[in-house]
Amino acid sequence: MAGDTIVNFEDINIQAFERVGGKQKKLCARIADNGQDSLLKQVVVSYGKVKSPGSIVDLMIEWCWPNMLNITDCDYTTLPNFLAGTVKHLKMSLECKEDIGFKSASIYKYKVGMDKAQLILDVDMSEITDTISYEEDNPLMNSTYILYYEVAR
Repeated sequence: MAGDTIVNFEDINIQAFERVGGKQKKLCARIADNGQDSLLKQVVVSYGKVKSPGSIVDLMIEWCWPNMLNITDCDYTTLPNFLAGTVKHLKMSLECKEDIGFKSASIYKYKVGMDKAQLILDVDMSEITDTISYEEDNPLMNSTYILYYEVAR
């Protein structure tokens, strides 16, 4: 996660969960780099038991980043996908906590070596209220998914 120096790690309220047998098990999520809270917030998520090669991991990470988005014009949020050789499902959501309304939104993906980000879809805004979500099965490894939005004026 990248951010600015005015946001402390504690203010992000990051939580990680592993879904096992239909239940959510809370995992330890802590700042990396021996606890160094800097411009780049690197996070380590620890499991209770070591995973064996080929194990399926159903991981959910959520956070709230104060002042992350420019709520007056346009901005974007990204979800890097480089966690494993096989990622079966990816979901990213942007939920408004203020009544701002979206004018438009698009989903892109980018992988190192591409000339530019590839448009996956323009979101149908007639179905959007306060949350934009995107899901994909078998996302492209070593890529970044980008949710770009414009605010209604």
